[in-house]
Amino acid sequence: MVETLKFEFGWPGPMSFLRRGSKADDYDNEVRTLAKYFLEITIMEPKLVAAPTSWLAAGAQYTARKMLGRGNWTDCHIFYSGYSAEQLEPLCELFEDCCLSARTHHKAIFEKYSERRFKKAALYVQEYLSTFSAPTTP
Repeated sequence: MVETLKFEFGWPGPMSFLRRGSKADDYDNEVRTLAKYFLEITIMEPKLVAAPTSWLAAGAQYTARKMLGRGNWTDCHIFYSGYSAEQLEPLCELFEDCCLSARTHHKAIFEKYSERRFKKAALYVQEYLSTFSAPTTP
């Protein structure tokens, strides 16, 4: 019957969840572009192989908002994503760690997102991390 009706079964990927979460940001293009960069680097991270795609999308959006200075994670964000800031912070830290070694961790993705058509998102992340994640001396 399924074949006769030509149903196709699948599950939503992280972009489906990012689209939903973007409603809370009025589809802010800069946030979405940066979040897409973070979503693509998850492909190269073994720790995230079994991670729920909804969590990855929410974490990517959370991290992008944080780096772009777009304010707090609101109740609206929690409603559309299903995750609180506390649940996303560990993923944000993992994204930042991956990006500290971007040229070795995800070279091709880094180069892709360094292009103008992707708003040089990877370069923005590098600049952000060099400014805000500088090692502290005791």
